Amino acid sequence: ANRVVVILSGVGLIDYAYQGAVSARSFMETFNLLSTASIKLVLATPNGTPPQFHYDDSRCEEWIKDHSHLFQNVVKVQDIKESESIALCFPSSIGALIDLANDSTVATLVSAFFKKKKPICAIGHSVAALLKANVADEWCFINWSLTGISNFELARFPYFSKLPLIPEDVIKDLGGLYNCSNLDSLHVIVDRNLITGQNIISTPLAICNLIWLCNQWKET
Repeated sequence: ANRVVVILSGVGLIDYAYQGAVSARSFMETFNLLSTASIKLVLATPNGTPPQFHYDDSRCEEWIKDHSHLFQNVVKVQDIKESESIALCFPSSIGALIDLANDSTVATLVSAFFKKKKPICAIGHSVAALLKANVADEWCFINWSLTGISNFELARFPYFSKLPLIPEDVIKDLGGLYNCSNLDSLHVIVDRNLITGQNIISTPLAICNLIWLCNQWKET
């Protein structure tokens, strides 16, 4: 099936961050690029509720309002089957640190796509969605190269000390080969079927790599 599962945080407004859980810009760019490539998106959250967004600018806010119909058919993560989709994608969601990072169904889904060597893409905060995915009691991505929101990028915000986990530290502790660039720099790493983007700015390049990998998968 020529479709990509896009999983967003289902957390509502995050009190300590004073914002919605999902980056409107990261989702908007993900949706537009995949749609242009004639790839169908299936939107999912852990509980099937519509995502709550934070807006980088008025353009993103207007876009989300104009596309409100997209969020009327959000499915539950537990209803997603690996066999029905070609790839898995996690646009940047600060809420991922709260729900996706600790959701056993998300972890099982990542492991299923990993085993089939299907493309997996995680951007910014949402690299946290990969952290509980195991195969044979071992983290899927030991000795894999990946990036994600950096400590330096997170530390600028007043909510830093209240975060439930720090993705960069956890990746290193689990045995991943973490790498980042300068603050707010475009930085994407592709290692086999895994694509990771450091931050929201890296979304378009990460998704373009995802589209390329999806096309390669279809040809095999």
